[in-house]
Amino acid sequence: MFLRSLSYIRNTGTPSEWRIQGSPIADEPLHFGSINLVIGQNATGKSNTLSALRDLADLVSGVRKIENLLYKTFDYDVVFENDGTPIRYRLVVEKGQVTDERLSVNGVERFNRKEKLMFYEQQGENLAFETSPEELGVTRIDSKQQSYMVPLYLWGRNLSHYEFGGSLGKNMIVRDLAVAVNESIKPRDTEKVSAFFAKALQLFANIKDVVINDMAEVGYKLIDIKSSPLKNIPINGYGIAVKEDGLEDYTDQQEMSQGMFRALSIIIQIEYSLLANMPSCILIDDIGEGLDYERSQKLINLIMKKASNNGLQVIMTSNDRFVMNNIPLQYWHVINRSGNRSVFYNMQNSKQVFDEFSYTGLNNFDFFADKFYIKGMEAFE
Repeated sequence: MFLRSLSYIRNTGTPSEWRIQGSPIADEPLHFGSINLVIGQNATGKSNTLSALRDLADLVSGVRKIENLLYKTFDYDVVFENDGTPIRYRLVVEKGQVTDERLSVNGVERFNRKEKLMFYEQQGENLAFETSPEELGVTRIDSKQQSYMVPLYLWGRNLSHYEFGGSLGKNMIVRDLAVAVNESIKPRDTEKVSAFFAKALQLFANIKDVVINDMAEVGYKLIDIKSSPLKNIPINGYGIAVKEDGLEDYTDQQEMSQGMFRALSIIIQIEYSLLANMPSCILIDDIGEGLDYERSQKLINLIMKKASNNGLQVIMTSNDRFVMNNIPLQYWHVINRSGNRSVFYNMQNSKQVFDEFSYTGLNNFDFFADKFYIKGMEAFE
């Protein structure tokens, strides 16, 4: 299931209100494709946009409750596409209480919290429904009666959020391999890459070859990869170890460069979700951070290829010129902060300006640095 559009406001009506505006000329939703790069200067709303999506995923999958979120007043209006069918979901929360919640499928409303009605499939009619104001109605579904809500739950459960500038699980070890293999791991558990890989070795015969081939595409030539006892820790523990071409010994995850491990971690987790048939939405904040230009470029190309071939949706953020120059403008969403709004410019709402830039002969970074996305040809006058 793909997220097609997002409207979001938090702390509505307060001095700290912030909202996403999906067009420079009107209060429109932000539209997404299968591959998306969110560009902007610091403090324009890149990470906040990904956090808003992560919070929504946590809520609709029941992973977190409203009381555990940083913000207790917010308004979501989102549209998904599930096998060609639009699903629209509206959620309004004020001071920790749900005041409005609705879901429609293909334009037909199936759940309306204000009206206290929900469609029951086996009865073929809307019946009375009520739940606590602190709880979401979509988390209280019966999969036989409300199968139309299951895609929303699966989207939330399978969404993964990577902070590329973080550790991505480099310092997380597996105490007991048998436990790791048997425990339930979800794509959102992005710090548990050592456990992901240990489990993948048991489930998928080709996982080693897949990861080795992917790492080669990024520029890391590996001969082998395995779960192995870590060398330099005071207590017993297991992690990921690789054997690089030209080196006699294995390098475990604590010895790897941060850049190499970040690439390895994301590759393992994406391949695990694909092999386990759990593709969904991947959020990557600060893609390419800590990698040299060539490897950053190759990793991004690999992720984009995986997305195009496997029904993944990828939403990445960056303000790195090398990343910008590598990703075509057709995938860009440029943010300009205007007061309490993050205003987005993209091919859909500013097509003429995006098209004009293709005739300048300049690189993509200039499109951003010179604010061509706002000024057009006036940027050079």
